[in-house]
Amino acid sequence: MASITLTIPDSQATRILNGFAKSRNWDKNSGETKTQFLKRKLVEYVMESISSQEGNDAADIARQTAVDSVLNDIAIT
Repeated sequence: MASITLTIPDSQATRILNGFAKSRNWDKNSGETKTQFLKRKLVEYVMESISSQEGNDAADIARQTAVDSVLNDIAIT
């Protein structure tokens, strides 16, 4: 399995975690650490991006198939 690593300098880790958590409405009572929250949100972002793009690609293909069908199958004189 491939792995993606995000390296954050130790000197900036607290700033980055706090800023991300606050900007994304992390709830300290959620039972999730800020690090777990950040990882979950990044995974959600990647999955949503892929899903959106693949949906757009499928729509483009379906649209082109419909256009081709109209142009090739319908004869109006």
